[in-house]
Amino acid sequence: MVDLLLKAGSPTAQLAMQNEGGWNAIMFATAGTRIDIVTRLLAADRDGQQLRAAKRDGYTVLMIAVATGQELAARTLLKAGYLQEQLLAEDDDKRNPLMLASMRGLKPIVVLLLNAGFHREQLAMQDRDKFNAVGLAVRAGHVDLYEPKRG
Repeated sequence: MVDLLLKAGSPTAQLAMQNEGGWNAIMFATAGTRIDIVTRLLAADRDGQQLRAAKRDGYTVLMIAVATGQELAARTLLKAGYLQEQLLAEDDDKRNPLMLASMRGLKPIVVLLLNAGFHREQLAMQDRDKFNAVGLAVRAGHVDLYEPKRG
């Protein structure tokens, strides 16, 4: 159905549409764990508009994937491009995707995001409450996320 509709009209215009809450097609597909549709929508999104769009609360599609614990979707979205824009996007609480993964204890996604290109200085970024990713992990009881390696 998605392919049929994309071929019938202007994909760019259709993909740019967001509802009143700011949700677009790829956000709904990601929230619904439909990686097959996410992949199709990414292929049709030639200018990265869907990746850079944010809901009213500031959540991007990568943040939705992270918040719902979808490692494959997060990996797919990161490979699609606009890497630094995706990694550094902030929600209304000034939390980026790494902070969201940290506070939820999602170690595979934390590792994915760190390997995707987070720089050391970006780890010091703080949310509205002045917590960075490590502080959010510890506050939520996920102390094993950032334990130093032992010799």
